[in-house]
Amino acid sequence: MSASMKQGIVALAQLSRLSFELSRCAPPFCIQLRSYAARKGKREAIKKAKRAEIKSVEKKEWKPKRLLVKQQVFTAERPTPDSDWLARVPSDDVYLKAFYPAPILSVAAAVAQQREVNSVQMYNNLQGHVFITLYLDMRMEKKNKFLEPFKTTVRLPHYFEHGEDKSVLVLCKTTADQTKARECGATIAGGVELIKQMEKGQLDKGDFELIIATTDILPDLMALRGYLRRQFPNNRNGSLGPDVVQLVEGYIKGIKCEALKPEGVHSYANVDVKIGTLDMSVEQLEANAKAIISHVTLYKPAKPATPNFVTDAFLRVPPGKEKCQLQLDSLMPVEKPKMKRNIEEDKEEEKIAVAN
Repeated sequence: MSASMKQGIVALAQLSRLSFELSRCAPPFCIQLRSYAARKGKREAIKKAKRAEIKSVEKKEWKPKRLLVKQQVFTAERPTPDSDWLARVPSDDVYLKAFYPAPILSVAAAVAQQREVNSVQMYNNLQGHVFITLYLDMRMEKKNKFLEPFKTTVRLPHYFEHGEDKSVLVLCKTTADQTKARECGATIAGGVELIKQMEKGQLDKGDFELIIATTDILPDLMALRGYLRRQFPNNRNGSLGPDVVQLVEGYIKGIKCEALKPEGVHSYANVDVKIGTLDMSVEQLEANAKAIISHVTLYKPAKPATPNFVTDAFLRVPPGKEKCQLQLDSLMPVEKPKMKRNIEEDKEEEKIAVAN
């Protein structure tokens, strides 16, 4: 490095040191200062905005089911055909189904049509299972109340192999009834010892589709009423009675019948159940269909919205998609007429009773 370069570097170092010392002793007006506030009230405005946002978001409060049902708008109702549509009659044997209502057939005509569809030349399914589909009106007198779906077992007058595996728990006091229940096909049969096992949690109610009990063990079973809930034996679904053989055979040989509601729908439900096979006679199939409908009508609400609980019935045989609409009048059970009491006659009877 040359001497002139060294002298230049020394001069630069001296100048930088001099500028540093001058800055330390410089007057205040030469130093850059900020004496004003940065955006007055900005933090408070942000806090207020956050509070308003929290208030605008509504908290989800618990509401009872009846209020939630009342606030819902049920748009997925089952459409009902009007009179103009039902009045349409095709002028020829061959017509487009989309422009005319489906014909309403008797059970004999529907079975004959299904046998033709499932013949050897078509599906070759002459021993296929025959299903009946029922549409139920689940509305009640109050607009925001609907009948809950139900599940039951129906003993049909004409038995057929339906291929359903069933697990049943039988509770009875005597050893003779327990032996009869096992012979009839009960999964487990016992007495008070089974009740104690359920109380301790050693026996789970979920392992059985139905719990059957005889009337003599009912007082001991009352301790499990809160645990069993809907599975608690009762006369309505045929799980409580004095005759254990009749109860077990009625369930084992019976057919499952369940009312299901489509998703998001409360006003109606459908029941799809087997009533026999195609090789059975028309009389047997009709008798089984009547047994199903008469049992389903037992669940009709006390105060319905309309008098017709079962609105439609269809007959089908899988795998075919052909559905035949049935005449309901001939299949519905005959309702017993209600006796109307005469007020004047009642007053006269009271007077006679008081006089005597």
